[in-house]
Amino acid sequence: MSELVPVPDDLQATANLLATTTRFTVALTGQVVDLSDPADVARTWTDIREAERQLAEIKGLLRDVLRLEASRQGTKTLHVDEETTVTVKGGPKREWDYECLAATLRSAGLPEPRLADLIVETVSYRVDGRVANQLRAANPEYGAALDACSSEIPGRWDVSIQRKGRP
Repeated sequence: MSELVPVPDDLQATANLLATTTRFTVALTGQVVDLSDPADVARTWTDIREAERQLAEIKGLLRDVLRLEASRQGTKTLHVDEETTVTVKGGPKREWDYECLAATLRSAGLPEPRLADLIVETVSYRVDGRVANQLRAANPEYGAALDACSSEIPGRWDVSIQRKGRP
């Protein structure tokens, strides 16, 4: 005689669904899966994983097309029609070697108070981008020091789309 195994709480909704239906239609693909057949469920799972991978590639292409258009227009906000606004976010981030930057700027003659404006002491260091841009514009040696003591880290790009009256 086999014993009934209790259904874990987090699977109760799935057990309830299986008690009422064994067929399920996958919205994006139209594929019908027999939920009572583990082999069919596994095949559908695999197909969905492949579809997710393909959708991620397509999403990346569409994101990059919108980034390219924003770059062409010289803005991070595109008003594509009366209801739709596209906002491009993210990108590379600058990482700094603070000790190198301070030593190089001191050697270039940057006064200590201005260096303190640039490299803000906190629990960890950060470079104030506004001050870095001001220094770069004021003196080519400062700009060279800023370039020598920093590197760009590739960042994730993202695009958000807002439509009036819709999420």
